[in-house]
Amino acid sequence: MEELLLLELNLLREIITYAANQRLSRQRESWEIDLSLLQLQCSIPSYIVFDRNVFSAFYGQHRDVTVKVKELFDEIEVQSILELIREKSADWQTLDHPNVTKFLGASFLDYPPPSFTCCVLAEEENPAGMSLKEYFQVHHNITCTLPFENVLGFALQLAKGLSYLHSKNIIHGNLIPENLFVLSDSDSQTSLKIRNWVATAINRRLVPDDDLSGVQFMAPELFGGTPCNQKSDVYSLGVCFWAIYFCNEEPYGSRRNYQIISHLQLGRRPFIPPHSCPIPFASIMRRCWDGNPDSRPSICTVVTLLESIDLNLFTSSSFSINSNIN
Repeated sequence: MEELLLLELNLLREIITYAANQRLSRQRESWEIDLSLLQLQCSIPSYIVFDRNVFSAFYGQHRDVTVKVKELFDEIEVQSILELIREKSADWQTLDHPNVTKFLGASFLDYPPPSFTCCVLAEEENPAGMSLKEYFQVHHNITCTLPFENVLGFALQLAKGLSYLHSKNIIHGNLIPENLFVLSDSDSQTSLKIRNWVATAINRRLVPDDDLSGVQFMAPELFGGTPCNQKSDVYSLGVCFWAIYFCNEEPYGSRRNYQIISHLQLGRRPFIPPHSCPIPFASIMRRCWDGNPDSRPSICTVVTLLESIDLNLFTSSSFSINSNIN
């Protein structure tokens, strides 16, 4: 795998150099990143945003800002992606929130032979950080759960980031631990950012409605063909809260997709052991993953509910929860 990533990295460097030289003769569009300023530094393990659309990730520098570059090889669908980026990029580039990664721009690279095309998305992201999934893997070896103060901090940051996206009429559509980014600064303050929101917008343009990647975090109505919307994002948010609390990115364990779908259609949800979690936080989770989308709270309401939780009322030994939570 490492050898393949290194080959891919070197190939992408060659493509970028070639494309940058080719584009010196024309003016860049407003959304295009200047490829001559993009220097890829290292590769990281590829990860899947959706099953049938793999984005390989590389860290690099663009205008002195650390970015992650994602490449998409698919000539047939390039025009569809190009249309979407031209339509949305002006708005995307203005978005600025501490809990949402910043979209810096994009570029389409053509490389001989003509059938070889890829799309590069530049998204601000510090290579010193890690995905929430990786964070779980690190901390689960230390303790089964995080201190509730940390849990609530992560939950609030995630909710505020999603609230900002929704206020800009942006649906994420794939809120999973791998699409959440954790970074600790020099003062040991840990921040969480929602990432890959541009990549998921592209994937919704490309991926058929029956794609079931991230099924453990998907709202049940999506299995019937309902498009992603704000209420399905809120459902995923509630499952992410469960994952954050229990440091576990698999709320249904090793069950297969068809088993999870059946489980959800029966109204079941991630299990919360009695007396394991503060009642107010468990209540928010339950409301977010309500089977009726209209009964789920808005993201603004979720933020308000989280902010109303008094940390002074809870200690690690005093958690209590209703035992009828599924």
